[in-house]
This record gives sequence, C-alpha cells and structure tokens, in this order.
Amino acid sequence: MSDTDAQDERPRTGLAAPQPRVWTLEEKLLLRPQLRVIRDVLRYGVRRHAASWYARRRSDAIDLAGREAALSEAIVGVVTWKRLDLLEWQVPLVREHLAEHASFVVLDNSPRGPERDAIRAFCRREGVPYVGLPDNPYNGSLKTASQSHGCALVWATRNLVARFRPRYFGFIDHDIFPLAPYRIADRLADQPVDGVRCPSSRLPNGWMLWAGFCFYRTADVPVRRMSFVPTYRYGMDTGGENWPAIYRHLDEAALAFADLRYGRIGAGYDLHSDYVQWIDGWLHVMNASAWRQIDGDRGPVVLGLLRAATRNPPAGATLEKL
Repeated sequence: MSDTDAQDERPRTGLAAPQPRVWTLEEKLLLRPQLRVIRDVLRYGVRRHAASWYARRRSDAIDLAGREAALSEAIVGVVTWKRLDLLEWQVPLVREHLAEHASFVVLDNSPRGPERDAIRAFCRREGVPYVGLPDNPYNGSLKTASQSHGCALVWATRNLVARFRPRYFGFIDHDIFPLAPYRIADRLADQPVDGVRCPSSRLPNGWMLWAGFCFYRTADVPVRRMSFVPTYRYGMDTGGENWPAIYRHLDEAALAFADLRYGRIGAGYDLHSDYVQWIDGWLHVMNASAWRQIDGDRGPVVLGLLRAATRNPPAGATLEKL
C-alpha cells in the first residue's frame, strides 16, 4: 500500500477536535466559567512547576556514544516507552532517510524494568546515543500520559539542548518512521519552527506544534523557557505551554507546516484502528502506547510498509500488536 492509498477517505470517528464549552445561563450565574479558569490556572501552574522540578533531576544512564560533535549541530530526540520493537525499525529507517541521523538520540521514558534494560542494551549495540530519563512521577496512568511526555521533553530541552546549543533540535514520537529522504535543515532554512500544526480548542487563533513531530531553530526560541506540558488553559495537549513562549509571537501565515494526510489500512473508519498518518514522507502509526484500546491489529500492514521503505530491514525484527 502506498502513501496515496485512500487518503481521500478521512476517519469518521476519533478525528473531531475538542470544541469550546458552551455555558448555560445557570452555570454563568453560579460563576462556573470563572471558577473553571481559576482551577485550570492552579492545576497547570502546579504541573508546569512539576516539570521544571523534574528537569532538575539527574539521569543515571547517559551514553552519548561519542556523538557529542553531531549533537552540537542538531538534536533529534525520540521519547521511547517500553516498545523495543518500534525502535528496532525506527533506527535503521532514520539512518537511511534522515539527513541528521547522527544526531538521533533516544530519550527513554520507560519505567525501570526489563523493557528499559532492553532498549538501553539495543542502543549500546547499535551505537545510538541513549539517555535514561529520571523516574517520571507521571508514569503509570493513562490519565497523565501527556504530562509524562511533556516532562520528558522539558528535561531533554533543558539538559541536552541547553547544554549543546545545536543549530536545530526537535522531537519525534516512538511510532513515527521516515520512509523517504528528509532534511530538517531544509525545513528550517526560512522559518524558525516546523512540524504538525494543532489548533487550540479554546483560543480562536491559538495553535501549537504536535510534540511528536516538531523542530526548532535554536537561536529563534527561548530554550530554557520552553515548556511542553499540556494545558487546558489554552486548550492544547502536550506542547501547549509553548504557545505564550513561542507560537503566539510568530506570523502563522508566513509559516509552512508539515503536510498531514490519512491513509486507510483497515476495513472501518475509526482513526486509531483503521488509519495511519502520512506526515511529509513519515509514517505515523498512532496509539502505539495503547492509551486507547482498539480491536484488531495493524501490525502486519505497518510491517509491510516499513520493510518496503528500507534496503536493509533489521534481521528478525517484527512488530507487536498495533
């Protein structure tokens, strides 16, 4: 199946963006809107400070595999979560198609245990820079998965990006794979940021870059003030707290965002069980961490797409349920 198959058939479930809440007259008289604002400010103020506290913790497992010079040019971090099978495919595809592949670094957010040990051992064998992130206080619950991801990115920004000050940096999800040549430097040649634009559900003109595919020119963003925690205050998921620090100051009309399309690979029309995303030549599987329970398994179809995109598929590598 090619990246043009069924892209005109959009998902019928799971695609709608959250809509702003419409308050009833009774709720307004009870000051519910104002109380919600106060609650959100307090809640996400706590979470933002929690991310800053987390960023000050030390990692006890850093092996940059002698790539310090490459990391001074660019940093492309992937936040991994338990699934070695995804990394076994992502690494060879990144090496084959991503121009900045020498700057690829694994940011392991897996809890301590056999999955984390296996990912670290794989990185050591393959010569891939590895950072075992400190124990994340938001791991362990699907309700706080976005906050966990945001904390991981704040840690990476303040401890790696701020340390090496590369020309470019960015982050990708563990279930996205380059299937065609891609050069981050080209995407940032004429603009300070690039990635998948996600609109706010609360601010009419608000937007952010999806944290699973976002890239920045270091000189044009306030690295130490960046915060990737989700925020209901702005109606945005992971990365939303960068709206006041970065995105609101940019001329959105002058930016070229990543091209996002949907490829239908299942018999139905559910976003997470029947589709994949195509993003500028990258394949995004979605839901690889199983935060949403689905029927069926997209693994065999995805495996075929990955095999077709590399001249040197990893020997014996397969995929668990997707």
